[in-house]
Amino acid sequence: MENDEFFKLVPISHTGMQDYCRVPMRIEDDGRYAVVTGFGQARYFDETTLPRQIKSLLMMINAVPIHKVLSNRGISVYLNLHDRKLDEIGWQAGDNLYTLVLHRKFLAELKGE
Repeated sequence: MENDEFFKLVPISHTGMQDYCRVPMRIEDDGRYAVVTGFGQARYFDETTLPRQIKSLLMMINAVPIHKVLSNRGISVYLNLHDRKLDEIGWQAGDNLYTLVLHRKFLAELKGE
């Protein structure tokens, strides 16, 4: 996914969990993690600064085998096309693209609110 496309993504409400959002995150070529916090906005982390909550989600997501071709585009980023067990955790949406399920309060902390 190109930079321009990635930064058009925004956190959206989770349909089944009122206090949670589906938040796009990308692993950059240099190994940094870019977590989208708003339109055109992202927080960047490296392996040492990545919050434990996000590390835990990524460990669980990566433990589930991927069975479908990843589209890496548009609205499909927000759709869990893998295992239903991932609905409350997050899923891999592309080669280096993930959708994380984060509590609204945690997302607000990432934004600095």
